[in-house]
Amino acid sequence: MSKREQQKAATQQKLLNEAKRLFIEQGYEGTTTRQVATACGVSIGTVFAHFPDKVALLKAILFHDIERILARVRDQLSPDTDAFTAFLVYARALYGFYSEHPPLSQALLANSLFQYAAFEEQLRGYIQELSGRLVLVDGCSQEEADTVAYNLMGNYFLVLMEGLASGNTKPEQWLQTLERLAGPLRDWVRAS
Repeated sequence: MSKREQQKAATQQKLLNEAKRLFIEQGYEGTTTRQVATACGVSIGTVFAHFPDKVALLKAILFHDIERILARVRDQLSPDTDAFTAFLVYARALYGFYSEHPPLSQALLANSLFQYAAFEEQLRGYIQELSGRLVLVDGCSQEEADTVAYNLMGNYFLVLMEGLASGNTKPEQWLQTLERLAGPLRDWVRAS
């Protein structure tokens, strides 16, 4: 990596760190890109050179945090962990993350609900991992595995949105609801 590329990466990381700090301290809506620039000691143009808008900045912050969580959980799971156990381990870690800063999580969901492309690769990779476990460990056909994995993710997001919208920031309660919703799918897979 050239020195210029290193400086660019360092500036981008500084922007992410300061924006996250400001979003947590002042709230997403209460923070401007100008404040982020000032906190980093750069011009507003520098912020926009890295991120086209405040929503892109928020997505980048949370995308990186979520990637770290997914990688950490992935390292904890063995290849023979069944899909439902893996799904709940991931959900526990991610729900814990989202519940730490509910307003920031709400802002992310509200601002990215209809911008699927921003998280498509991350989400698709996770669904493929679940689907692969359903085939290799749980014995499903590929078609069944894809359908079950997709349904599990639908339940995951429904519980997440419900938990954040209700003001309930107890991820263990979210996980209990998710386990209850996943139960019939798990039972169906095990009976097949």
